[in-house]
Amino acid sequence: MRKIKTSENMPMPKMLRASDLIKILSISRATLTRWQQKGLLPKPIKIGRSVFWNSIEINKLLTNNQGK
Repeated sequence: MRKIKTSENMPMPKMLRASDLIKILSISRATLTRWQQKGLLPKPIKIGRSVFWNSIEINKLLTNNQGK
């Protein structure tokens, strides 16, 4: 098996569930669904029937929208 080289400067992303995003963004599940449909959130990653968002992409989104 081949080892993957990682950089100390490159953090491994945490995968966030919908319930995590709802708490982080202080929104309802309906708002999360609406934002997802409008394309306001990064595209989620589907693993089986589970849906996850990359925490690094969510942090970028929050940083870019800060002060708006």
